[in-house]
Amino acid sequence: MRSGQIRHRPDLLIPVEGATVAATRYEPPGEDGPRPVVLIATPYRKDDWITFGSWHPSIEYLARSGYEVVVADLVGTGASTGEPTPFARADGVQMATVVDWLADRPWTTGRVGTFGLSYGAWTQYATAAAAPDALGAIVPVSVAASGYDSSYTGGAFNPLKRAVWATEFRARQALPPGRRDEAGRWARVWHDRLDRLEHERPWLFRFLEHDLEDEFWAERRVEPGEVAVPTLAACGTRDVHTASMVPFVEALDAEKRLIVGPWRHRMPEQGRETAIDFRRRAVDWFDRHLREDDPDRDPGGQSTADLPPVTYWTERDGGWTVGAGGWRGRDRWPTVGTHPTRAFRVTTGGLELAREPNGETGDGDPGEAGDRGTVVREREYDHTVGMESLDRVGGVENPGVDTSADDARSMAAESAPLEDAVEFT
Repeated sequence: MRSGQIRHRPDLLIPVEGATVAATRYEPPGEDGPRPVVLIATPYRKDDWITFGSWHPSIEYLARSGYEVVVADLVGTGASTGEPTPFARADGVQMATVVDWLADRPWTTGRVGTFGLSYGAWTQYATAAAAPDALGAIVPVSVAASGYDSSYTGGAFNPLKRAVWATEFRARQALPPGRRDEAGRWARVWHDRLDRLEHERPWLFRFLEHDLEDEFWAERRVEPGEVAVPTLAACGTRDVHTASMVPFVEALDAEKRLIVGPWRHRMPEQGRETAIDFRRRAVDWFDRHLREDDPDRDPGGQSTADLPPVTYWTERDGGWTVGAGGWRGRDRWPTVGTHPTRAFRVTTGGLELAREPNGETGDGDPGEAGDRGTVVREREYDHTVGMESLDRVGGVENPGVDTSADDARSMAAESAPLEDAVEFT
C-alpha cells in the first residue's frame, strides 16, 4: 500500500456519441508512469459530497494499490452532457467508448477494469456486453442485470424501490453540477439540462407504462452469454437484487467468483461482524487480470484464485454475530438440489391452489379449476414491508438491523418444532 498524496484531477472530458462524459482522475502516489485503470461509472453525481463520501474509501484504497482511478458521470448526469437513458444498454456503449479512450492515454498501461455498487454495477454488465478490447476484469456488487427484474417482481411493480429511485433521479437532474469550473461550463450543462427536463416525460411514468417485459425492457437487459470478462461479484441475502444477481453470475461462462453475505444494499466491507476485506480481494482480482506480470503487483492477502466459485455466509440462531454462523465455500449455487413448485396461481376468479393430477401441489393446469380454500383475513397490501434495504426516507441510508417493525406487518408461516438444527443460507 503506497503512502503519499493522491493527486486529484477533476477536469477529464471524454467524447462519446452525442455527448461528453465528465470524469475525475485520481492518480496513485509515487513515481510517475503508466498504470492500469479502474473505472467507476455512476449516475449519482461524482462531485457531490454524498457520492464522494461513499466512494472515497474505495477510491483511496485502489489508488494506493497502484491504480489510476477514474470516476465518471454517466451521460446526462452530473457534469456530463446529453440525455440519460436509465438502465439502458446505451450506458454500456458509452462507457465502452470511455474504456477505449482511457486505454489510449499515455498515463495508462492500456488495461482497464471496472468497479461499483448498484447502478455502478449495472454499467459494468452493460460495458462488458459492449466488449471494449481494453476491458480486462469487472467487480459488480448488488445489482440485477435486467431493468425489468429490478423494477417488477413477479409482474408487480416495486413502488418503494423503483418509484423512490426514479423520483430521486429526476430531483438530481434538476441540480447544478457539483463542481463549478472557472470557465463556466457547469452553467451551460445545467441550463441545457433544465431545458430538457421541462419537456421530458418522467422516467417513473415510462417504467409504469411497460408492465410487461417488452421491447422497452429488452434494451435494459444483459444476458450472461454477453459477459466474457473475468467477474468478481458480491451481493447480500438481505439485498433486493440478490434473487436476480445470483443466477446471472452462475450462468456466466467467464472466470468468476461469487461472494454472498448477510448484507443489505451496501459494499461488503461495510458489514458488521461478517464484514470481509472485499477491497483487498478486488485489488487482487485486478492484479491478476490487469497486471499479470507487473513487478509492483502486491502479493499480500488471500488470492482470489484460491477462492471457491461460491463463498457464502450461513446463519444459525444468533443473527449476525460471528458465533452464529460462518463462511462456506461451494462449487455452485444453490448448494443443494432444488425443485421449485407453484403453490398458487392467479385466475379471473381469484387465487387458486395449483394441483397436480396426483393431488400434490405443483405447476398445475391453468385450464382446470383448483381449490380456492377459505379466506381467513383480508389486508391491504403494504408495499413498504421488507424494503429497509433501500429505504432512504428521512435520510437514513442504512437503518438498524432490528426488523421487528417489518416482522409485525409481514405474512409468516410457522411449522412444527424442527428435530434437527438447520442452517439458513
